[in-house]
Amino acid sequence: MAIAPPPAAAATCSAGPDWDPIAESHVVVGGQILGWDPAPGVSGPPLFTPVRLHMRIDHVWKGALAGRPIYDNASLSASGYPARWIGSSGACGAFDDDPAGKYAVLGLVESGAGALLTSRLRIFYLDERPYDPASVRSGGGHALGLPSVGHPHARAARTHAHDSWTLATIALTLGGVALAGAAIPRLHPARTRQSA
Repeated sequence: MAIAPPPAAAATCSAGPDWDPIAESHVVVGGQILGWDPAPGVSGPPLFTPVRLHMRIDHVWKGALAGRPIYDNASLSASGYPARWIGSSGACGAFDDDPAGKYAVLGLVESGAGALLTSRLRIFYLDERPYDPASVRSGGGHALGLPSVGHPHARAARTHAHDSWTLATIALTLGGVALAGAAIPRLHPARTRQSA
């Protein structure tokens, strides 16, 4: 099965200033990854083995699954035994270790063949412990704010105003941290000269 890569803006792992991972996701789901299987007929970046994820879906925040398979095509190294998960290698894979058994909230993009693809830029939660839907929705923990949780087969909408507010809050917070970091050398000039 040939799967087309996601749109160019989503394929890169260096998101631009206007990047909104929820708006750029066609589907946002949460649940437990029960396992995975190699998907040799699925295309992906060189040096990777695409995998099909088997996921129990507990929540849908955006879009609809409609029985479509979920793939990751840039996390599992095609060489070496045992399997090596190298999602952070720059190809935008979602997983740095075996995701089986983990709980996840994932943003997914549609491929040209109707399947859904993961991406490192769209992981809102990934841990051995179950996520709290209220925390994920409000932006607590590892996630951005999401709309009210829906049944796995329901569609959920998200307003652009809420997306912009969430991203603006994050940008202002990070900007404040950067300014504080820039001021530290001025408070201790002797330390700065000694370490140079």
